[in-house]
Amino acid sequence: MNNHSIKSFIHLFRKQQTKKQFYKGILVASSINIILLIVLSILEATFYFNNAIRINIYNLFFLTLLSSFSYVLIRAYININTIFNNSSDYSMAKLFMKSNTKNSDRLLNALELESSLDSLEKGKDLAKNAIDKINIDLQAFPLESIYVPISKK
Repeated sequence: MNNHSIKSFIHLFRKQQTKKQFYKGILVASSINIILLIVLSILEATFYFNNAIRINIYNLFFLTLLSSFSYVLIRAYININTIFNNSSDYSMAKLFMKSNTKNSDRLLNALELESSLDSLEKGKDLAKNAIDKINIDLQAFPLESIYVPISKK
């Protein structure tokens, strides 16, 4: 049995969570920028700014637009590549535990067993057996069920 299937399943779950977070971030950034554009358009129509102020507002708007979308992209890149260990395998397994109660506790246990497999002196065969069992369960796990739509939270 392939021992990397636990890590690949967790990586697949991390990718799904990052996609969900990315789409939610794009939606929020777009909404904020559209509202800002509407407010700036109303202010311009009301006060009719001179050219110097218009250029400053234009530059500020595009700086806000660029920085908000850059933030969403950088955050997704950091999460998908687990830079700064903010979406580690253990945190993803705990997050999976909240959404799926059947296999989640066993997944976290198998992940811990897999990381300490080399340091075990006794019970290595039991640990390998537990890892193989969770690998079999993960292969039978319907992957469509981890693709959860964006929640309203």
